Amino acid sequence: MVIIQIESTELSNLIQNAVREAISNQSGNTALQTEHRTGPDEEKPLNVAKAAEFLDISEQTVYQNIKKIPHRKRFGRLYFLKSELIAYLEAGVQNRN
Repeated sequence: MVIIQIESTELSNLIQNAVREAISNQSGNTALQTEHRTGPDEEKPLNVAKAAEFLDISEQTVYQNIKKIPHRKRFGRLYFLKSELIAYLEAGVQNRN
């Protein structure tokens, strides 16, 4: 077994990079790939079911945590942007010192 010593900032960076890579790999496996977008810079909004699938949680959990999850509401429906969900997940990475 090899034990290494690193500073907390370096550990935090390693964790953030691992989360970004995992999210990137996850997004490559979903049905929301770039060919489904309407344009190169436009993002297609997700409904509750697709947002729940992307976050790997149930729709009920989305509704229970709707005040925490970034969303928009139009015509009585909830919409989510994938980029905002990724930022929300990345913000949840905590530095444990």
